[in-house]
Amino acid sequence: MTEKLELIRNALKSNNNIILVDETTKTIDKKNLEEVELPPIKDKEYPFHLFCQSVSFYVAPNGLGIYTADGMNRFMHDLIPDLKLEFSGNFFIRKPYKILSASLEKDEFVFGYLQFWDNLGSVSRTYTFKRVVNINENIEGLDVFSGGKKTIEDVFVGDVIRRISIHPFPDKNIARVAIRKVSEHPYLIPDKITLEQLEQYQRNYEFEIAKEKESAKELSYLSSGL
Repeated sequence: MTEKLELIRNALKSNNNIILVDETTKTIDKKNLEEVELPPIKDKEYPFHLFCQSVSFYVAPNGLGIYTADGMNRFMHDLIPDLKLEFSGNFFIRKPYKILSASLEKDEFVFGYLQFWDNLGSVSRTYTFKRVVNINENIEGLDVFSGGKKTIEDVFVGDVIRRISIHPFPDKNIARVAIRKVSEHPYLIPDKITLEQLEQYQRNYEFEIAKEKESAKELSYLSSGL
């Protein structure tokens, strides 16, 4: 376990303002790590990466949920404020649209996310090729290979990366539904619900919280009478 993953995990577990609903890990095996097809290289300065593991944290507010995009963005960006982000996406409301064959009929509440990269090591690829130069005369100052042939080796080095993602949700019930969908379809990213669904989740969750408070009050009353 590297320091960055441990730092994020501990920060989430020790945060009393959140519920850490679940943590999942996907790792490519050793065979895939050795044989995985690397992305094409444009030039020597163009970085490439080998992603060997993805760790995802699913979190929600503790207590009452948060059902606005602005509120969820504040909640999300306060989770790990001091660590450098690699990528992030904010919560927002997507309005209905119709563009050519694509359309959206209902308002959508689009979920945000945070992503950090953990550099675990390096990966290199070596290219070997022959260059042949045929020239009819010697020109002063022109460097021609001995015999007109030269074998060239070039090494490109990239990073082996662990992706660490944090997926916040408005409440723990929405998070659990998202986690179930991911378990059924591993490559699915649950990134939105309709505003109608969000409002229904809010009503259900607030009713659930009210019932829990009422039950706790009754239990306290009964205990005090014993």
